[in-house]
Amino acid sequence: MLRGNVPGSHESELPSQSLHAISDHGILLPYYLNTGDLAPIRAAYPAIINYLKLWQTGTNGLVQARSGNWHWFDHLDHQDPAVMENCWYYAALKAAREMGKLIGNAADKEWLDSRITAIELSFDKAFWKPDGYQAKFTDERANALAVVFGLAGKDKYPVIRKILISQTYCTPYMEAYVLEALFMMGYADDAIARMKQRYDGMVNACTTTLWEDFSKWGTLNHGWSGAPLALLCKYGAGIAPIDSGWKTFAVLPQPGPLTKITVTVPSVAGDIVLAISRENDRFRLNLQSPQGTTAVVGIPKHLFPVNYLSANNTVIWKHGQFIQGAQGIKWVGDEDGFLKFSVEPGAWDFCAHKQEP
Repeated sequence: MLRGNVPGSHESELPSQSLHAISDHGILLPYYLNTGDLAPIRAAYPAIINYLKLWQTGTNGLVQARSGNWHWFDHLDHQDPAVMENCWYYAALKAAREMGKLIGNAADKEWLDSRITAIELSFDKAFWKPDGYQAKFTDERANALAVVFGLAGKDKYPVIRKILISQTYCTPYMEAYVLEALFMMGYADDAIARMKQRYDGMVNACTTTLWEDFSKWGTLNHGWSGAPLALLCKYGAGIAPIDSGWKTFAVLPQPGPLTKITVTVPSVAGDIVLAISRENDRFRLNLQSPQGTTAVVGIPKHLFPVNYLSANNTVIWKHGQFIQGAQGIKWVGDEDGFLKFSVEPGAWDFCAHKQEP
């Protein structure tokens, strides 16, 4: 019998949670990315493949519902299971393919590729409607997962944004994916506005912990309510590993309405210390990165047109051109809404202006 970490009196399989655990938002890939340790992936990979092969697909390649012991996606109402189940299965397939690549096991790659491609080809045809992804009805959770796991194209973002800023059916568990989807689509202002709205009751309550549900149902100290802290670090400050063990990491801030951000990230490579401030037509980023690492620093362009940029008091960008001169810095590119630079370890002070000071 397949057993999982199922809460309450239930036992055996909880399908959506099993897929979640396999996905890149679960356990193994985040652990490897943060530590560089492949041992857990090597140990779990055969069981992961066996589990994914238990799932049946239809003639269109979309996955069929697997009830397990408890067919659960979230608490509360207005859930669209068919869309969510395909999103979770797709995410687990992609994660398994990446795990196989990391450990040098290509035996299942063809099978994984075929299932991944089948879902990609059929997902929009089956579920996309003028008002968003839906099988039963439009659900914020389902649309958020389609963005987070890469099934929703950028052309879908404006419609999905409207859903994510208007619906509030989900618990804090799935709220994490709604907020992350808004950040991933580039709507940082919306993400932070929703975050403040949804968590206001918890923050201002007499309790000192975060609850299982926004209505105070369930436990009053629940781990799945911690998404804002993680997302403000990953997207607000923009700090996230690129290579395993933080050998290379990103600093791609999306501050939204925030004018000051200060954070320390205790990575396995050492503490990463960041301070961001902005006022009017000036944006400043101070970074202290540990030895043995490379940071990819992005200066956001949506705040104002960046016509003048210095790094450690040396001009590196002026009127659309990179100027070589500062030691330890390389031009990466103008992409994804950022001017990106690769910097060596140590202290860095970036100061961007709309006009030459």
